[in-house]
Amino acid sequence: MSDLVYPTTDEIIKINKRLGENGTLVNESNLKSVCEKAEYSKSIEEAATTYLYDFIHAHPFLNGNKRTAFHTMLYFLELNKRKFKYKTGYEYNVEELVYGIAIDAIKRPQVKKFIEDGLI
Repeated sequence: MSDLVYPTTDEIIKINKRLGENGTLVNESNLKSVCEKAEYSKSIEEAATTYLYDFIHAHPFLNGNKRTAFHTMLYFLELNKRKFKYKTGYEYNVEELVYGIAIDAIKRPQVKKFIEDGLI
């Protein structure tokens, strides 16, 4: 979507570093691929889902991929003047969500719904 603002790969590397990692990429092309896929998304919800879901599966960094994915999603929403608020009573918390994505127990449609439900 042309009217959305997207984080750059350099900004995502900085996010990884701010989370206590060193920004070491093990697969730079995977990082670029996720960023490109997000830019071709049809909605802010789809792009946010791509940053969270695909980033975790792409595993571009040596360490901190799940945290970086979640914070990249939040940063993307912030760039676009949207916020995410976790709703108490939801079927899983953020930690369970990112771990569930990593082990492939939580699929893309569930992630998109989680994001849609939390957008404010």
